[in-house]
Order: sequence, then structure tokens, then C-alpha cells
Amino acid sequence: MIKRIFTLSLIYIFPVLLFGQEIKNEFVVHFSGKDFPKFVENIGQNIFSRNAETLIITPFTTKENNEYFHMKVSENSADTWYSLLSSSKEISGLEYNTKLEWRDKRPNDPRVNEQWYLENIKAFEAWNITTGGPTENGKEFVIAVIDDGFLTNHEDFADIFFINNNEIPNDGKDNDGNGYIDDYSGYNVKLQNGSITSETHGTNVIGVLGARANNNIGISGINWNVKILPLVINATSLDVEKALEYVLRMKKLYLENNGTKGSNIVAVTYSGGISKRFASSFPNWCNLYNLLGQQGVLSIGATTNNNDDVDFVGDMPSTCESNYLIMVTNTDQNDVKARQAGYGKKHIDIGVPGEDILTTTDQAKKYTTESGTSLSAPILAGAVSLLFSSNCTAFQNFYDNSPSLGTLKIKEILLQSGDPAYYYKSGQNADLLEVTTTGKRLNILNALDSLRVRYNDCIPGLSETGELKITDILILNNLAQVNYVSENNAEIELIVFDALGRILKKGTVSPQILGKKVYVLDLDDLSLNNELSPSQVLFIGMSQGKSKAGKGFYYNLK
Repeated sequence: MIKRIFTLSLIYIFPVLLFGQEIKNEFVVHFSGKDFPKFVENIGQNIFSRNAETLIITPFTTKENNEYFHMKVSENSADTWYSLLSSSKEISGLEYNTKLEWRDKRPNDPRVNEQWYLENIKAFEAWNITTGGPTENGKEFVIAVIDDGFLTNHEDFADIFFINNNEIPNDGKDNDGNGYIDDYSGYNVKLQNGSITSETHGTNVIGVLGARANNNIGISGINWNVKILPLVINATSLDVEKALEYVLRMKKLYLENNGTKGSNIVAVTYSGGISKRFASSFPNWCNLYNLLGQQGVLSIGATTNNNDDVDFVGDMPSTCESNYLIMVTNTDQNDVKARQAGYGKKHIDIGVPGEDILTTTDQAKKYTTESGTSLSAPILAGAVSLLFSSNCTAFQNFYDNSPSLGTLKIKEILLQSGDPAYYYKSGQNADLLEVTTTGKRLNILNALDSLRVRYNDCIPGLSETGELKITDILILNNLAQVNYVSENNAEIELIVFDALGRILKKGTVSPQILGKKVYVLDLDDLSLNNELSPSQVLFIGMSQGKSKAGKGFYYNLK
């Protein structure tokens, strides 16, 4: 069993060095000698003789014999000071002062505390990694939403809709040659133009996905700075297929024209369907999911709001067999499947909150609480957009070179990284795995960290600097074998922390002089605050002088 202990003091802030920006001319020093100012004067004689040196030394312990000091030096001599201090036997610990990041990032929207599901899916913690929007190089990711209509001028929808800059609005022409007239900011399949009409259901859907966050208005969408492509349809299978065909055309144009035309759509979500019907009757509908996936578009569907086993009674699009489709069911505050929500061991993939969800409605300054799988699907779509906006260059390159495989990777990450969920069975809770493919409920933080485990460059500071490298981490029962290489045999500082940056272990490693360098971590020795839920993703960081390395791995703490 893991000991449930949690301690933190200023001197143990070392793991943040892997995330934060170092202040290169400020040090935190643990001094084991008797007179630190005198010590500094002695070792810095050459620096003082050459430069007009700025030197500020401040103790920050209350003990009679101060041990810990904040030392600020001139920027042009910072490297020399670091070298002098790190080579002295009287220095027990040396760190750069480092800027921190605030955990549990909360937007200032006045009703965010009523959005209970944000806690369940770890949205606040995930937002500490990314809040959405374009990448650092300006690449925009778009979510297409198919529904009955949208109130585009709602007070909480400022600047959330995709703009087709190759189209001139309301001129009655197809300016960009994509086959559609006036699709400047979405498309109305019903009217065959760009007029986005208003309806309640669609406005509910896009509110949870992309209501503008941190704007002191209303609620917070999953993606703070999303771009939504709204598609208005009649309630017919033909219109769904027309809308999916539009998404396919726009993504193809984007890929064929190097981003100068079309739209970089990464997911499409539709919160509707046909109960008690099977995919065999709708081969064209289902095949569109395959065609979209091959172009890099992940499709998300909401299963029926009936307590149906769709594997046996049918549901569309739940029973489509496409690998590029995720079907969601609805879970409540206790991570239990809603009584009025579909299920299926073969066809329903994951639970996503959908009960008593506060969202936008079709009055410009109004909000409402709704329930249903219709709210679950756009929440998952928001999670997809956050994964893409996490500035993970290695994944983005992989996706750009192979959109189909990149889409499957996003699906795999979302489905594998969730938390356990349940359903009512004979008056008590049973494992949701009995009636879905994964048995899980969405966890956005775990999904982001799962992406970061696969692609270390997603984690600022975990990419190697210097010759220190972690080559791999092998898990056997309760042991993690960390294989690494280092430039010398100097002592290595080691930390283990979870997805929230919580310290689980801190210590030192003495590299083997001969042979392969291996450190064996006993996972049962890790410490975690007993008030916080276990993490599925852990990180190991190593520091040897100025060389740093880090790597993530999976492990379920018990």
C-alpha cells in the first residue's frame, strides 16, 4: 500500500523546474557552513575583481543559524556563480529560483461553480496545461457541430465561430469554389445557404463545448477559445449525410490547398439520431465516418436517451462500425450512467457527464439546465480540441503526415485515459465495463497527460538538455526500472510527480560506474495526499548539474 503522506516546503519546489521558467541570476541555496556571506566573498573574489557585481543575499529561515538563502547576482556572471556554488562541498542544495504555474486554473465566469462536471472530468487541472485556441504558430483547430440551429449572437459566444475568409457573405455566390453558396460562417443544409437560424437544442450543445471562458460572463466552455463550424439541418438522415459531406469537403480543401482554403476540422459532433434502427439500413451514413476519419476528422455521436441496449435493439449512429467514431453515453455527478441513456458492450464507448448540465439557451442572455447524451457529445468534442491545442509538436507532425492514424491516436487516448464509471444493476452500482467498450468516464487531464507521455516534447522542461537522457521506463509489478545515460558519474537529483505536479518522491541517484545505468523505483514507496484521487500518469525527472531529463509512464496507484 502507498503511504498517504504529503509534505511541501519552499526548498522542495524542485519539480517545478521541469515546468517553469528559471530566473538564471537568482539561486536558492542550502548552505551547511557557518558564514554564508563570508563564504560568497571568498569564492567570488575573481568575479568582484573583474566586474561591478550586483549581489543580494537574503536568508529565509527563522533558525538562529540560517541555512537557506536567496542569492541574486548580475546576469552576466550568473553562470560563473552557479558553477562555483555547485562545485563547493559546503553547498548542500542549489536551485535556480523558478517561476511557478498556478494549479487548478479557474476562469472568472460567474456561473462556473454551477458546472459540476468540470470537477469530475478534471477540466480545471487540464486548463493549467491548455485552455484551447490556436497553437503557438497560429494553427487553428475547428470543431464542426451538426444540429437544428444556433443562436450565434448569444452573449457568451463572442468570436467562437469559424470564418471562411475565402467566401463573401450574402452575395449569393460560391466565391471559394467549394460547391456551397455563402458559407461564410457555417452552412444551413435546410436553406442551402449560410444563414444560421436559431434553435434551442443546438444552442444548448455549443454552450458546453465553446461558451467563451474567462470573460466574466455566464459559463465556461470546455475550450476557452474554440472555433466552431455550425451546420443547420432538418431532422432527417439525408440532412445528416449532407452535413457530414460538407465537413468532408471542407477538410479535403484544407489539406489539398495547404491550409489556404477549407477548414482544419479535427472533429465533428452530432447530438441526434434514430432509435431502434441498425447501421445495416444506413450504409452511406456510416461510411461517411470512415471517409472523414481518413482525412483526419474524428466523429462523435450521442447515443439514445432511452435505457436501451443498442447492441440488441439498435440505434443510429451508435451501431455504425467505423473506427473513427466515438459513441458516448450520459453519466451523472456520481459517475453513474443516467437511467435514461443508451448502453452497449459493443457499440457504446465511454461515459461523459450529461445530467443537470448548465448551458446556454436561445435567448441572448439566458442559461438553462438540461440533461441528456446531447450534452455529453459536445463535452467530448471540447476535449478533442484541447488535445489538438496543447502545442505538442511531435504529435502535430504525426497528425499532419498521417491524419488518419493521428485521428485514431486521439480516439485511443481519450478512451484509455478515463476514470472508472458505473451503471445501475439490480438496485446497486455495477462496473460500466459490463455495458460499454471501456467502462470509463472522460478525464481530460488524464487524456492530455497520456498525450504527453507518448510525446515528451508536450511537457515544457521534460525534453532533454545536456547529455542526461532517460531511455525507457519498464514496469514490473510494483517496480519501475528507469534506464538512463549520463555524461558523468556525478550524483543525480531525482523526483517523481503526478499529472498535477504533486511530489510523490524526491531523492538522489548515484550512477553506476560500470555497465548500464539503471535506477529501480519502488512504486509502493510513493507518497500521495490521501484527499486527492490517484493518477494514471506519473513523471520522473532527473537533474545532473545543468543537464535535465524526464519521461512519463502509466501506473495506477492503489
